[in-house]
Amino acid sequence: MAKQLVSYAKLALTEDDPAREEGETQKAHIDRVIERRKNTLGRVKRDGLGDEGKTVKQKAHQWLTYLHPHAVLALKRYSLDAGIKPMDASIEAFEMWFRSKGISVPVRVRSDNYGDDK
Repeated sequence: MAKQLVSYAKLALTEDDPAREEGETQKAHIDRVIERRKNTLGRVKRDGLGDEGKTVKQKAHQWLTYLHPHAVLALKRYSLDAGIKPMDASIEAFEMWFRSKGISVPVRVRSDNYGDDK
């Protein structure tokens, strides 16, 4: 089946969007509408800010990886010997990779009660 072409003709502005000003080009109008939608819908939340009360699963982005079965078995054996969960070992590997490339962003999503002694 052939891939359908995207048609922007079907897109419509909502009632909340500003009307096109006289003499305004279509591109300028679309840019203004997009900027207004960004301002009214809020910005992308970073570093878990504003996510109080959400679970780790709700805050995190799921990432699917395909590993060779031998690699999975080795990861499980290593994790068992080290007394950690396989996912923790994987995230540690991602954190080391980010550091080795000089990328300083949070990799692990923290729960709201991280560090509590409960």
